[in-house]
Parts: sequence; C-alpha cells; structure tokens
Amino acid sequence: MKKINLNENLILSLMVLIYFFTKESIIPTYVTTFLLLIISFYFFPFKLFQNNDSDSKILVFSNILISLTLAISILGLYVEQKYLFEIFSIVNFVFMVYYAIKSPKDSGLKKSIPISHFLLLFILSMAIF
Repeated sequence: MKKINLNENLILSLMVLIYFFTKESIIPTYVTTFLLLIISFYFFPFKLFQNNDSDSKILVFSNILISLTLAISILGLYVEQKYLFEIFSIVNFVFMVYYAIKSPKDSGLKKSIPISHFLLLFILSMAIF
C-alpha cells in the first residue's frame, strides 16, 4: 500500500477553523459532521493499517484518542453535553504531559503529537461553550 503523507497538524488546524465557523452558523453542521467523520476514520483505522511502526503503543493510543475526540466532537454540534467534553479535555491534557515526560529526547517518536492534542483542546473548548 502506498503511504500517504498528510500534514496532520494542518488538517487539525483547518478542522478547528471549520468547527468555529460551524458554531457561528456560517458552515452547515452536516458538512462539518461529514468532515469530522472522514478525518476521524483517517486517524484510527486507516493510519493504523498504513504505519509500519504500529508496535509503538503510545502512537496507537494517540491515534485512537485523536479519532475518538473528533468523533465525540460531533456531539457538540447537536447536543449540550458539557461533562463529556471536559473529561476528554482532561484526558488529552494528561496525555500531552505524559508524552512530554515519557518520550526521551533521542527517541524516534514524533514531536507533532503534543501539537495535535493541543489543537484538539481547541475543538473541545468550542464544544463546551
């Protein structure tokens, strides 16, 4: 399978903007729902099968957490569920701190993972308010 190289932080940044414009009623909710589902499927099943380094459990957990957060953020468009998004915000923040402590400086783990989870905090904060 040919490896697709996408800049994930750029995609998540665009999703933050799209989610904001949806909350401000500029973009329809069904468009954002479709985009969130597509990107959510990219992070968990597709990226898991695409990567050869899937033996790193921290990368697999990061992809699952990103995928779940994007899928759960769809609920923020339709339902007022404040506590669920607060729990996911705390889990993302704890994972960012754990990743910063756990990953040594010389490891081959990606340095863009904390940035991805930081961008997810923006989406979750918009879902809360």
